[in-house]
Amino acid sequence: MTEPIEVEAEVIESVSLAKAPEAVIEYTLPTAKIANTKELDDFVESVERFFADVVIDPTDKKQVKQLTDMCADIKKVADAITKKRTGLDREVKDAVSVATSALKERSEKLMAVYASKREQIAEAKELFAKKRRAVLLEEYEGCAGELAKIIKFETVLESSWLGTSVAEVKALKDIGAKVITIAGQYETLTNSGLKHTDECVKLFCETLDLTAALKLDSQLSESERQEEEFKARRAEVAASVVVRREPVRAPAEAASEPVCEWAITGTFRGTRGELDALKGSLKALGIVNGNISNKGVVQ
Repeated sequence: MTEPIEVEAEVIESVSLAKAPEAVIEYTLPTAKIANTKELDDFVESVERFFADVVIDPTDKKQVKQLTDMCADIKKVADAITKKRTGLDREVKDAVSVATSALKERSEKLMAVYASKREQIAEAKELFAKKRRAVLLEEYEGCAGELAKIIKFETVLESSWLGTSVAEVKALKDIGAKVITIAGQYETLTNSGLKHTDECVKLFCETLDLTAALKLDSQLSESERQEEEFKARRAEVAASVVVRREPVRAPAEAASEPVCEWAITGTFRGTRGELDALKGSLKALGIVNGNISNKGVVQ
């Protein structure tokens, strides 16, 4: 007989996030001062005074060299002061960067925990939504009956029903009430004597907007009316073109005056294109068998 094994469970103490310690930063503001300010100021002022009135002869090589060397020495002193200043800046920044890096590191660790747990929360919400959706789908198909074949569940579903903030009982009650409203609107639509019932019902099933579905019928009727008017106008235009192409001649027996044959003479000035247009007009009027000759270019 196997002897029982004693196992010690590890106890993980709970964390009170409401009592999170606030980061306490201890620092002393740097108070830097120049210990020999007067000595430096006296030196700078003496240099300024000395060189204020210095004017050399640019053609004297000795003077040029001497001033060049002195200027080089001035720059060395200025560079030394600049080096002290930049060194001070660097030391202060280095001291601060240690603390900022430490704070950043701890903040990033906490954010990593936050991100990993948010993934678990998102997964839990997704599972909850899937289960709730299945329950509501079954309820919808039971309440809607045949309407469920033409109105998709997604069209009726409200996103808030899939969240934990809405109790399942309330979600079921809400979807049942919505289906009753939809069924009533569907009956109203189909019994309205619409001319374009299929189109209007299709729009309603896609949007659940009864007003838009009813309005669509009048819009389609107006579109058809405009189309018929256009066809009628087009037919009139086509008939008018045919009449203009065929010369209008009254029957001889119906004329009140005898029909005679006339000869027309005259001259015409115009281009070749204008002449062709004139020929077409004469032909449309029944004037044929005429002779047209070119008498030359008009200067």
